[in-house]
Amino acid sequence: TDSSIINDNRNPGLSKGEIEQILSDYLGVTHFIWLPGADEGECEAWGDATDSHVDIVARFTAESTVLYNWTEDKADPRYPLFVSAYEALREATTESGKSLTLIPLTIPRDGIHQVSSNIDWRVATLTDGVYTNYYTANDVVLVPVYGNVYDEQAKGIIGEQFPGREIIGIDVVSLIEDGGAIGCVTQPQPARRHG
Repeated sequence: TDSSIINDNRNPGLSKGEIEQILSDYLGVTHFIWLPGADEGECEAWGDATDSHVDIVARFTAESTVLYNWTEDKADPRYPLFVSAYEALREATTESGKSLTLIPLTIPRDGIHQVSSNIDWRVATLTDGVYTNYYTANDVVLVPVYGNVYDEQAKGIIGEQFPGREIIGIDVVSLIEDGGAIGCVTQPQPARRHG
């Protein structure tokens, strides 16, 4: 996301073009899809210290298929983030020019809240708990769940994207209180291609 990568707290003084060149040099990336992300004030509204890492906004599941977080609740402070991400994804294409297939993934209803030990225990703050912060392994996908009404729906949608893999829900309520979920604490590395 723009707000996370093109940010002086991570890449001081670098332009989008300079960042793309570095990523191209080191990773061989030649096509970029940038999502706007959220500004610092918006991130603070839901306890996000990452400046909107892309894994709390959207995830590719195939070359042209993207799961994107969504809510119909316009009062949710993340609603503008999700709308701007959807609009950017709708306009984006693959490197070959193919439009993206976009699949909404409803965020947990009423949000996931945390209670910090350094504030009044009756006060809870919204977190960035979403279902896109999953981990894909060879035979399984570990999906964050929250004891929420949308847990099973999210597992089903993610399962459709990964046929042949077991979908396992992992309760991450305690983990999310310290920031991040399964994808954040695992940081998977792709296998090297041979040939």
